[in-house]
Amino acid sequence: MLDEDVHVQDCHLLGIDADSRLAEAERAWRNLKAIYAEGSLATYGLIEEAGRQEKLEQLEGAFGRIARRLSRPAPEQPVSPTGSREECVSQVSPAESAGRFLRQLREGAGLSLKDVAHRTKISPMRLDQIEQEMFERLPAAVYLRGFVLEYAKALGFPQPQEMAGLYLSRYQERVSNP
Repeated sequence: MLDEDVHVQDCHLLGIDADSRLAEAERAWRNLKAIYAEGSLATYGLIEEAGRQEKLEQLEGAFGRIARRLSRPAPEQPVSPTGSREECVSQVSPAESAGRFLRQLREGAGLSLKDVAHRTKISPMRLDQIEQEMFERLPAAVYLRGFVLEYAKALGFPQPQEMAGLYLSRYQERVSNP
């Protein structure tokens, strides 16, 4: 069985999404452990002792595998887009549309939103909102700056600070002039 399949099964066992963070997995694991604990009223008389023990072992194993997987360091190498950076820049200027520029970089690198979400720990929905420049749905500038900075770093953009600055300029412009 592939590592990804095991991860999905483990997440299913804990009742969490496959892209959940470690804190969510731990919370789910602790809640389920309490449910299946010896003497728990939630399962008292419903399952045999052997079944309860087996379930606890499954939960321990699933959480252990999830914790090891999510604790692995993120890949250090920045992703190189398949096209040259000049090609990406020539299609859309970041000053013109930083969101579209980030999308082109991502697509040029052959990455999905989920791939970037895994690297940055920013939800795919939020990354999509950033790319589409859905300013009314984005968080306050202080948080948005961090998201754009991480996104640009994950794509290997050489000056992520500059990208965050460009994005926030556009954000401020649109928020103040709806």
